[in-house]
Amino acid sequence: MTNISFILISESSLRIEKLTEVIRKFHFESEIFSTDDINTGLDLVLVNKQALIFCDEKIKGKDVVDFYNQIINHKLREKIYFIVVSEEDDFDHLQKYIDLEFDDYLIGHERTQIIYNRIKLGVKILSLKLKIMHENLLLKKMSKQLEEDLNNILKISTKFIQARLPVTHEMLKDISDTSVWIAEKFNQLSKQDIKDIEIASYFCQAGRLFLPDNLLKTPVMSNGRVVNSMMNQIPIVSKDIVSSIEKFENVGKILHHIYENMDGTGIPNQIQSWQIPLGSRIIRAVLDFEEYMFFNGLDPIASINKLKGRINRIYDGRVINLLEEYIEKNGKHVNIENDFPLLLTELKPNMIISREIRANSGLKLMNSGIALTEKNIQMLINHSSTDPILGRIYVYRDSIPELEID
Repeated sequence: MTNISFILISESSLRIEKLTEVIRKFHFESEIFSTDDINTGLDLVLVNKQALIFCDEKIKGKDVVDFYNQIINHKLREKIYFIVVSEEDDFDHLQKYIDLEFDDYLIGHERTQIIYNRIKLGVKILSLKLKIMHENLLLKKMSKQLEEDLNNILKISTKFIQARLPVTHEMLKDISDTSVWIAEKFNQLSKQDIKDIEIASYFCQAGRLFLPDNLLKTPVMSNGRVVNSMMNQIPIVSKDIVSSIEKFENVGKILHHIYENMDGTGIPNQIQSWQIPLGSRIIRAVLDFEEYMFFNGLDPIASINKLKGRINRIYDGRVINLLEEYIEKNGKHVNIENDFPLLLTELKPNMIISREIRANSGLKLMNSGIALTEKNIQMLINHSSTDPILGRIYVYRDSIPELEID
């Protein structure tokens, strides 16, 4: 109770005196402020913040609703309990204040017991609201601290991984940044799903820790098949490493299925496309892209072309399309297709599609080489309203009027 003040706003000195008497009788430890001016009343609310307010309907011609809205605009609504005092006892007249989300109303000539009941209820509800706000604040602090602790665990763990494996922090960060960017393009993934993908990407090499030295610089798979029987244990070890932390359960699932192929020939469970977690598909493509450059010495162009040649058999075509867009956007390789990315709204008839168009669901909407018409542009627009197109749409530059790409 000591943190809750009472603010009385009325032109009637008798009303203020009566309210003060009741408050003093039952809540003597609380501060009481009174005024006959709305502006002064607002100042009192701004200073005291946590307050139970009694306010007349009209104060010197000013309406209580306007005063109430000012409190809302100052974002103090959750810290006050607002009781309107009216001279009228008509139900419809008083109900309008409840409809406007005032907390309660009081008829001006009510008996002391009624006033006390209003005060008791108001104090109880406001105290509970303030307690919940305080607990939510503590919960946010704890959540932030937990997030920091998890990030520290992540940093320490990746240092252990780097000490054993020929992988740099920069490479893991590139895999993480790229995977997160791609994941954010899929509307079925929540913020927590994307966070799990970010964490899993930093642990994507962890399962290699048990390998002998002669296999540390060898890719896990070549053309979708394990290069050594010992590699079959990598997904299982990866999952076991993170499973000791309950919060990382989904991270473990992502790591467990990274090396599954879209056609069901991967490891460890030979599951097929629709069964493979989207996070696993994303990290697999990004990891292989980086490993083609790291282990095989390929440049970014050759690396992405390797992936594109294995869409549907090993990789999710949606992910590869987005990966190519990401590496071009971030300057990792020069566009060799002589094409240009456009938004759906920028498409015009006679432009020629240079890369296949896929929707969020995975459905292929259009193959490369197709010339756009009013009809198929409208088809893309209609489909995108329920199943958005992933990424930009690429068309050949020489099919775009020159002025449109200046």
